Order: sequence, then C-alpha cells, then structure tokens
Amino acid sequence: MTILSISTIRVTEPCRVNPRAKMAEAAVTAFAEKWDLKLPGFDAYNTVFAHLFPTTRLTNLVAVGIINCLLFYIDDEAVRARLHQTQTERPDETLTQVFRLGILPTAPTNLQLAFYELRQMIMEVLPEGELKWLNRLANSFDAYFSVTNRPDELLGPVERVDLDEYREWRGIDSGMWTCIDSVDFTLNLYLPPAILNDPLLSSMQRNVVEIVALMNDIFSYHREATLENYHYNLIGILMAKHHYPLETAFNEAVNLVNYLIQEFYCAETRLPDWRGHNDGVRQYIMGLKYQIATAWHWQLSFTKRYHSANSPFAELRN
Repeated sequence: MTILSISTIRVTEPCRVNPRAKMAEAAVTAFAEKWDLKLPGFDAYNTVFAHLFPTTRLTNLVAVGIINCLLFYIDDEAVRARLHQTQTERPDETLTQVFRLGILPTAPTNLQLAFYELRQMIMEVLPEGELKWLNRLANSFDAYFSVTNRPDELLGPVERVDLDEYREWRGIDSGMWTCIDSVDFTLNLYLPPAILNDPLLSSMQRNVVEIVALMNDIFSYHREATLENYHYNLIGILMAKHHYPLETAFNEAVNLVNYLIQEFYCAETRLPDWRGHNDGVRQYIMGLKYQIATAWHWQLSFTKRYHSANSPFAELRN
C-alpha cells in the first residue's frame, strides 16, 4: 500500500482548546446518558466542540456541545443501521418544530425530548430579542435533517455524482452550517443580517463549511471506504468517477481543500469597512478560523476516530 501524507494540507491556524472543556464534556456526557444518546465512539467525538469554540463561557459551551452530541448521534446511528441493515428513526421536521416552538408532541421520543431540553438551555442565556438567531439555527437543523445519510437518493450512483452538487450536499450533510450558525451564540455577538449576508462574508462562511467538510472526507476516507463500505466521500467519488488510483484522488482532494483555504484568506483582505461593527466582524472571523483549525488539529491529534493501523495516511497510523 502506498503511504500518503496529509501534512500536505496547508492549515496555519494554531490549536486552541476551551479552558472549560472538561466541565462541559462532563455535562454533555450526562445529557447523552440521560436521553440514551451515548453510542459507541462517543468519547472519540465528545471533545471536538471545545476546540471549535475555545473562548465561549461554560453555559454556551455546554449548549453547543449538546448540538454536537445530537448531530453525531444522528449520523452514527444511521451508519450503524446501514452496517447492520436495520431500521432507525429518521430525523424529520418534528425535531425542529420542538426546537423552534418549544412544544412537545403527546408521546415524545428521546430525541424530541433532547431537542426540547436544548432549546430550554439556550433560551436561558439567549439575549432578549435574538429569537431570529434561534430560528436561523433551526433552519440549519432542517437543512441537515433533509439531506443527511441520503446521498444515493439525492446524488445518484457514486460514479456519476456531480462534484459541485456533492460539495453542496456535503456541506449540509457535515452539519457545518450549524457550527457556522453557532458562532454568534458562542461569542454572544449578533451581527446585523446585512453584515452576515454580505456576499463576501457569505463566501467566507461557505469556504469554511467546505474546507471542514472536505477535510473530514480526507481524514475519514479509510474508516468510511474500508470499514463501512461507504464511498460517498470526496476521495471515493474521484476514484469512482475518473478511475483514479488512491494517490491521484487524494492529491486532487488536498489541492481542492488548499485552494478553498487560500480563497478564504484572500477574501479576508478584501472586507469592507463596516463602521461601528469592525471589531465584531474581526471576532466573528476569528470564530470561523477556529473551525478550520479544529478540522486539522482535532482530527489529527485529539481523537482516534479516524486512526487505524492500516490507514493509507502516515499521520493516522496507530
């Protein structure tokens, strides 16, 4: 087997971890156990949120940790069902209705109860008048639930997948838009919609979503292709679509991620002057950079989720 190096991915942001990480991880663990959401591998992903949001206070950190727990649970439960050919509860709009409105159905499931408790926790610390932010996060949940774990249905056979469509789907399926929409909450900084929706800042948000989602495709390739027989992965698609060997597909995937990273930093140099909001925008962009840093440092050094003795990537070999 050819041994490849993921160090060709050019991430320059330093690693940061929230000093409240251990307390938050314990709280999220208790939440997962309470609602029976603690799957095998839980400990391997219950540390990521403290890297994604290294400066937020404890209450907000626990809330985004619970969001992380819920999305990983939904994703990993679907993978378990696929591997064992069993049925599982598909997430649907009822979860976001519970989250958006705070109203439970007559006989709620554990997932619905978990989303209800998450809403209550957020409402306790959300500034008055910021319900529009909660609705934006609910919209991200809706988008995630509508596409996750449905690539064959939405994209077609892996060898005929349109790469632009895949990138759009993967950005949503990764759950990264919920991370982007959590940055405001973790900074307790709610920029005006005119700034958040500015075309240049929007392009930077999209860059981050794709950088993290596609970098995860690279890190998780061996786990997905070899252990889970799942080929809706950037490397797997390039191999199937173009009949590339692994090394060629890997190099093309890395080149795409590096291009997106470069595009993000070039866009930062062209930001306009938002009078009265420039400090807030700088904090927000730093929040976006934490996402990029985490995609590299956490997957490489802080979790064994993607490590294997047989990985084709030297840095991920146990």
